[in-house]
Amino acid sequence: MQKAFVSYARRIGHRSLLICCIMITFTSFLSAKKMVDQEPDIKHVFLSLNSATLPLKQVFKEIEKQTDFRFIYDAATCDVQQQINMRASKESLFNVLQELGKRTGLEFKQVERYLSVRPQHKDKTPGTVPSVSLFSNAAIAAVSEATQAADPVVKGRVTDETGMPLTGVSIQQKGTSLGTATDEQGNYTLSAPANSTLIFSFLGYDKREIPVNNAPVLNVVLTANTSGLNEVVVVGYTKQKKISIVGSLVTVTGDELKQSPASNLSNALAGRLPGLIAMQQSGNPGNDHSKILIRGYSTSGDNSPLILIDGVERSMDNIDVQEIESITVLKDASATAQYGIRGANGVVVVTTRRGKSGPPRVDFNANYAINQATQLPKFLDSYNYGLLLNEALANDGKPAQYSPEQLQQYKDGKDPLHYPNTDWVDLLFRETSPTQRYNLSINGGNEKVKYFVSAAYLNQQGILRKYDNPEYDTKDAFKRWNFRSNIDIALSKDFNISVDLAGMITSKHAPTAGVEGDMLRQVYWYPPVELAILPDGKIAVPGNHTQNPIGDLSRTGYTETFDGTAQGTIRAVRKLDFITQGLSTGLNYSFDRTYTYRMNRTQGYGLYTWDDAKNEAVLTKGADTPVEPITEYSTSPAYALNLEYYVNYNQSFGKHNVTGMVLYNQRKKVIQASQYGKPFYVQGVMSRLTYGYNNKYFIDLNGRYDGSENFPKGSRFGFFPSVAAGWIMSSEDFMKGITPISYLKLRGSYGTVGNDQIGGRRFLFQSIYQGGAGYSFGQNGEVWSGGLKEGSAGSPSVTWEKHKIMNLGLEAKLFNDLLGINLDVFRKHVSDILITPGTILATYGGPLPALNMGETKSRGFELELTHTNQLNKNLGYMIKGNVNFATSTVVFADEPPRKYPWLQTTGHPINQYFGYQSIGFFQSQEEIDKSPTQFGGLIPGDIKYADLNGDGVINADDRTSVANTDIPTYTMGLSMGINYKSFDFSVLFQGAFGAYTVLENFAAYEFYSNGKVTERHLGRWTPETAATATFPALHASDNTNNHVYSDYWMKRTDYVRLKNFEIGYRLPKNLTDRMKIQGVRVYMNGQNLWTWMKDMKDFQFDPEAPSGDGTYYPQQKIYNFGATVTF
Repeated sequence: MQKAFVSYARRIGHRSLLICCIMITFTSFLSAKKMVDQEPDIKHVFLSLNSATLPLKQVFKEIEKQTDFRFIYDAATCDVQQQINMRASKESLFNVLQELGKRTGLEFKQVERYLSVRPQHKDKTPGTVPSVSLFSNAAIAAVSEATQAADPVVKGRVTDETGMPLTGVSIQQKGTSLGTATDEQGNYTLSAPANSTLIFSFLGYDKREIPVNNAPVLNVVLTANTSGLNEVVVVGYTKQKKISIVGSLVTVTGDELKQSPASNLSNALAGRLPGLIAMQQSGNPGNDHSKILIRGYSTSGDNSPLILIDGVERSMDNIDVQEIESITVLKDASATAQYGIRGANGVVVVTTRRGKSGPPRVDFNANYAINQATQLPKFLDSYNYGLLLNEALANDGKPAQYSPEQLQQYKDGKDPLHYPNTDWVDLLFRETSPTQRYNLSINGGNEKVKYFVSAAYLNQQGILRKYDNPEYDTKDAFKRWNFRSNIDIALSKDFNISVDLAGMITSKHAPTAGVEGDMLRQVYWYPPVELAILPDGKIAVPGNHTQNPIGDLSRTGYTETFDGTAQGTIRAVRKLDFITQGLSTGLNYSFDRTYTYRMNRTQGYGLYTWDDAKNEAVLTKGADTPVEPITEYSTSPAYALNLEYYVNYNQSFGKHNVTGMVLYNQRKKVIQASQYGKPFYVQGVMSRLTYGYNNKYFIDLNGRYDGSENFPKGSRFGFFPSVAAGWIMSSEDFMKGITPISYLKLRGSYGTVGNDQIGGRRFLFQSIYQGGAGYSFGQNGEVWSGGLKEGSAGSPSVTWEKHKIMNLGLEAKLFNDLLGINLDVFRKHVSDILITPGTILATYGGPLPALNMGETKSRGFELELTHTNQLNKNLGYMIKGNVNFATSTVVFADEPPRKYPWLQTTGHPINQYFGYQSIGFFQSQEEIDKSPTQFGGLIPGDIKYADLNGDGVINADDRTSVANTDIPTYTMGLSMGINYKSFDFSVLFQGAFGAYTVLENFAAYEFYSNGKVTERHLGRWTPETAATATFPALHASDNTNNHVYSDYWMKRTDYVRLKNFEIGYRLPKNLTDRMKIQGVRVYMNGQNLWTWMKDMKDFQFDPEAPSGDGTYYPQQKIYNFGATVTF
């Protein structure tokens, strides 16, 4: 099968495919306006009628129950009370209407989902049915004037909030069956009494009731209703109405994500989706170490979710937010089982925008942002540094380093050349940096061709300072260019194709020395008493060091990294109604090509000291050299092919709805510089069956049979099933009297999902051999024959990691839909986790292979509450909040027998921190003498540890679980929005609780490696501050006792952020009309604008900072100003 797949791809030819896609994209624009609208066909809508003689009005209602159509008629001109005896068995709606026309003398015309009824013209033969087509505005006007000539005529246009016309909006006179629908331009004409009220309704939008009040023109704007039960949501490979979904999933719209000015799409998700944990551990432009988890940790292996862009496995980090239609997160087995081995950790489904019927709409979006570090460490000045260093040396029994006269010189600051007070952080980071972002998009089309095309540019400057260098720009910057084209073409009423093209190019310019590492380590290390720059601008020797971070930033050269991505997808869908109604088949083929080009140019710099006698700088170390030609050049090409073929079925029979799908998928990915240079292959077959009865009871059955080349023959394939059911309880008769509950749905699911990303090297089932002892031959042993030995033993039984997931959910709407509730409770059991055995004795004689032996359990809940209210036509508001809890437990890790139970990792969370329990500071030498033996020499003020086993010695036997993992146990999000006339306002608070981080070395210790100190160290223990001290006694040299791994250095990262804030204003229409444009919206928004934190505030690091010595690029707060212009 793999050979056939590769052969198929080669026959197509990547270059030919790309040329074909570009030609289709270009020609579709040329033909979009010229193509005649395709006539909708109701010959393929079937129903059954088996009733006694009934009024025609009742027959209409029975047809409405079995189809998605509604009848619109004027009771004054259409006799809907006449008695009809109509029988039909699985007959097309076209034929039924034809028969009704013969018996009643009426004719029918379709307007989107509506059937307009009127008497047949006198010049037509009785009993005929007019051809089915969309009403033009003239036709609607003609019907209205013919049937309701006595009433005044009302005209107008219906649009969405952005000004786009809405086609097929139902307009009905309240209390009657009179009405019409809008045409393709959103226009309508209707005769209605002056004192009547018109009802405007459209799928996915809030209904509006507007009094006529004798107005000749009524232009109406409909607001999107994202919580509507008929909203269509992307669920795996298919789409479902929200009412029928029984899996656990949540969706955020592109409009919500646009409220965030983050350049990385992952960072815009934090706090918005229940169950999703989004973390940003750096502010480095283009490399911010974003991390996404769904429902926390569940395995010691890879916990990353599967990311799908329009159904294809791709990265979403560099997608422009203006391209996004929605993002859906699939969480339980019912939702993720469709993806088999890739769905164990959840699935993030990104849907990009597509064209909509209507005239071309052009949107231009421009943004200018100011970036600023959320938190920078603040170190003590030279005077206080000297004071504390003298104190630390005294504690160590050593003489003071600075005399009172020297300290006074540092305090006065009158001689910065000989008594400097260097702020290394300020020299490395500037206060603000700019970001520019632009996007231009166009979308439109008709029934034949729809198109969406977008181009974007991002220029994000880092907060590293720029220093003059005549040979190159010392900027720290990230640039990105985006392009996307989504074309949908209806070749016929039964055959549709889509051609999607996307491209991304990124450019990262950074100092050769690198920021996150040595450069930041030096900044947090070097004391303020060491000089950075000499008076003539030369780089100074900082003490006895051989590097200067300012020299590393501005004189070591630069690295330029270019990443290019080209993506193409072709989809074809063919209806097979000629076989059976509702049957279709489709083929998806995608090709991704990525390329990384890295160029490095180096430069050397000298370190100087100041010669007072000569009054000039003297070279002491190194040398100033010109920028070298390219000293390093590397490329990393890769490509991926994805092929899917499926058969789909979707049909309704009265109150029954049945859908089914069988899909074959094969993916090949080649990373030419990867281990062994072998392609990655994944192959699978997915089946899905759903059944719904009367929009009340639902059941979903899913199964996936997957294969992965990561495992040996016999273990490569696995079957992963799931089942889910839902019950809309509020539709039951016994719930009718409970008026506060307008909607109540219960759902549950259970299933098994596999994971082939289990850690370890590729082809783990094979042993790796390396050179070993050999033999000598010949009389004098002059001939040597080397031998081989097993360097890494293979694991021939290695196989899938299995996730069994149970989920129970509740959805409710209360008090006339004012309050919405969404609750999920889940449990997950993961088995066959790859671990190294711990119970096999060392006498085994070689390195042990990893085995599928580990086991964990996780549990949690997610609660979301929503409240939306439109107070009047000018004022509305929204409040949405979510609270999430997720925790995990190691059930089995094949640990060897431990001497004490507190040494066991089993029973604790995954990635739990182990260390010593600190129990305060020693208060006296007497207390030290009476306490268990600890580490090294001790003085009063040093950290005291708990002797858990009571043996009088603090050692490894006293280590225990001292802190939770590095991800939060609880997360929350609270968003609020207000719309008042042309103004809109939104705010998002995001929080995380229960996570810990370990800060050490330069980030925490005093004078580490002869480094510096912060305000936190002012709280050190002294005999005078013994009762209130928050930091141990100071030591000038690295202190073994105080710096062991203990809970003293493990700090909670609990925080609440003002994650996003936005206020916008839409210019009045009369003003934009004069400007010959459709609309203008100006806005101001921001990200990470305010942060509340506790423990991390004392350490002066951002709460999302990773564990370690603090050498990470600071996270950014963003102040953004933007405008959107629509033509």
